[in-house]
Amino acid sequence: VSATEKSESSDELPAWARSAKAGFKPQEKSASPAVTPVKAMNVSMPTATLKIDTPVRIDEPVVTPASAPVAPEVSAKPATEVAAGPQNPNVKVEWTSKEGINVGQESSCQLVVSNSGSSTAYNVEVDARFPADVQLISTNPAQEQLVPDLTWSLGNIPAGETRSIQVVLVPTQRGALNASAEVHFTAAAQSGFVVREPLLGLSITGPEEVMVGDPASQSVTITNPGNGIAKNVRLDALIPEGLEHTRGERLIMDVGSLNPGESRTIRLALAAMTGGDKVIQVSASAEGGLLESSTSTMKVIAPSLTAAIDGPGLRYKGRSATYKLKVVNDGTIGTSNVRMMHKIPEGFEYISSNRGATYDAPTRILSWFVGKLEAGKTAEMEVELNASQIGEFTHYVRATSEHGSTTDTQVITRVEGASALVMDIVDLDDPVEV
Repeated sequence: VSATEKSESSDELPAWARSAKAGFKPQEKSASPAVTPVKAMNVSMPTATLKIDTPVRIDEPVVTPASAPVAPEVSAKPATEVAAGPQNPNVKVEWTSKEGINVGQESSCQLVVSNSGSSTAYNVEVDARFPADVQLISTNPAQEQLVPDLTWSLGNIPAGETRSIQVVLVPTQRGALNASAEVHFTAAAQSGFVVREPLLGLSITGPEEVMVGDPASQSVTITNPGNGIAKNVRLDALIPEGLEHTRGERLIMDVGSLNPGESRTIRLALAAMTGGDKVIQVSASAEGGLLESSTSTMKVIAPSLTAAIDGPGLRYKGRSATYKLKVVNDGTIGTSNVRMMHKIPEGFEYISSNRGATYDAPTRILSWFVGKLEAGKTAEMEVELNASQIGEFTHYVRATSEHGSTTDTQVITRVEGASALVMDIVDLDDPVEV
């Protein structure tokens, strides 16, 4: 092609094409391809769109070879306050441009980051990569260095909100501008659990005073004043000596579970057997180390009878002996069905007695029915016996009442043989001086 033909071909181009051709500089080491004339060079770059519906970044630890283990550096991060319940952030990133992008001209584009989810996306970061044939002019938010790989930290993006990054650039070549963008964020969740606390309360109630032989039942109440369920509740009761339960002196009962505010009452059917102060100990336990204890003190009132016998300590065989018996109620209450018994030993024989006593010869027991004996009162009786054998004999005496009060006493009498003196006068046939 001659220079004239080239000039004529150039004259046929429009003015804007001749200007573009004059500013075009082909590469030095490559052959320039044939250029087909066009009517316009307003080249628009196709919009590059990247949508990330499940943006999750996994940071794998970097292992550095070393001769000895190195403790990792731990940086404390401030706690992030998030709402309770399911967290569903959905972050999308998209390139947009409101105007055409031309070679050699400053062009503006936007990197739009939006959260279309129902919860906040935390610690949002955007990484953008630009090709080598693009010159970066400025960004908003600004960067210290305009390099092909840029990162913006956008903080937290609440649900439904959008953040935009403005980029001003100048492309140096025509064609597709392959800029890419990646978004990273954190989906935080906060527990919405309610921590509940079960508690145990324990009380025991019953009569403060009972008579011997009367019922002495106690009521044990276990409560749960907490706001959680107390599971596997168990009652343990220790029954003291002098009180009686059909199942023994230690009771273990499974109560089950107690709901918040619920209470259970358990009746301990006890009977008072002996007098004195009695302490009932109970404890309740449940899962989680719950333990409560309580005690109840009850006074068992019993009549206190004291028996006595007064008689000779020495008696001669064949002589009679009188014994005086008495029973005293030195307790604080009266008692009924008081009985007095005298066991007559083998060396004595029963002669008589007062107060309507009954003698049982086979058992050698002499009995009196005293009846009711009020507190502080005394009943006395007598018995006459005959010492029939030589030796030392023990007289046993016992007093009882219907409340289980019993008292015993005894006296020892020694029986010896009686001395017999005989005087004889003998008449001798001897001469008598006159």
